[in-house]
Amino acid sequence: MIPSRRFLWPLAAALVLIASRSASPGRFNMQNPDYRGAVRDDVEVAMSELDAVPSRFNVSMPRFVLARHVSAVLDTRPGFLARAALEIIEREKHSHAA
Repeated sequence: MIPSRRFLWPLAAALVLIASRSASPGRFNMQNPDYRGAVRDDVEVAMSELDAVPSRFNVSMPRFVLARHVSAVLDTRPGFLARAALEIIEREKHSHAA
């Protein structure tokens, strides 16, 4: 089953995950019910643009800010912060292009 949009990572993060795995044609069997409705396509990815090495940084904010969102979407704090950052970057990219 394909997860709902709310649980999907932005495209950049998904590409990092896919690129970090050994992708073989049999691995993405489109007959698998988990991929029902999915579209498979091959894309070229400039690996030099994707640095998936985690970086540590300290963030301080009120607990209720993270707790409210993290419990609502069943996400981890780092996952939430990463998704939020990617969404803001994408939004700013589109607003600067307009």
